Amino acid sequence: MTLVFCAGSGQVSNRNAPPQSKVERIHKMLDELANIERSGRYNEQAALIEVGLRKELGDITGGLAAIYRFMTWKHGHGNMTKEHIEQNLHGIILENSSVNEGVAQTAHALLAFSQGRYRESLNMLSDIFGEPAEPDGFVTLLYMSCLLEINPQDHVTAFAYMALNMRYTLHPEYWYRGARLFSGARAVEYAETCINIAPRGPYANECRIIIGTIFGLGEEDAVLIRSKVEIQAMISVAVSMDSPEILAPLLPLLALPENPATVYAEGALRALVQHQSFKAYFDGLAASSNGLLADRLASICRG
Repeated sequence: MTLVFCAGSGQVSNRNAPPQSKVERIHKMLDELANIERSGRYNEQAALIEVGLRKELGDITGGLAAIYRFMTWKHGHGNMTKEHIEQNLHGIILENSSVNEGVAQTAHALLAFSQGRYRESLNMLSDIFGEPAEPDGFVTLLYMSCLLEINPQDHVTAFAYMALNMRYTLHPEYWYRGARLFSGARAVEYAETCINIAPRGPYANECRIIIGTIFGLGEEDAVLIRSKVEIQAMISVAVSMDSPEILAPLLPLLALPENPATVYAEGALRALVQHQSFKAYFDGLAASSNGLLADRLASICRG
């Protein structure tokens, strides 16, 4: 996916602005779109609709922010690389540097954000957008992310960041940043949510490490952590297919030093021994295993 983003003006002007009735209609549609997102729905169609509506308003910089949100959403689910995102932003800068300073500046700000230059990005975003219009809009999310990356101890911003969760339910980067920047149970909650919505995305393993570290595990063991949702999903499939072998990926988790994820998996698997095929499977594994794995499998077999 390569983006071409050119426009005649980065801001609404009185001469080019659409009629007031059309402006009101577009703002109503944007509000409806935001409500759809708050109900936990976001996809490519929603992203493209927002971009189109903002371009109709003449809000070209807002449209570019919406494109960046879509690209980071795709990246979070493993469908676009970070390098591709930054190549797109570089292309937008080159295409607009001499014809549209507002678009080029916005792309510079988003590129700085992507590259971790948060103070620089925050300063540029503030110059471009001023005070964000939407309390839970994407520009607001960018502002708060920058502030927390600059100062993770900013508790006021942290609470405001948490309040955005309804709109970014399906946005892995939102949950990943929270997992990185928060601590304790809150960090575990954010890391597990990130894993659950994008288990094969680029943030999943780092979130496993975050959880494992909080549980007292080393990095090598932490990558074996599985979320409660993952454990239950695997069990559900195994039971529905009467195929205990499907549970084999949980064995490394059972072999870890005691931690909440392993305890949860052991308890969930213990309920399966009422099924003869599962009891036979666990009995066989217990007999051929050793160490912590053998002890836990034996405990599971006892029901």
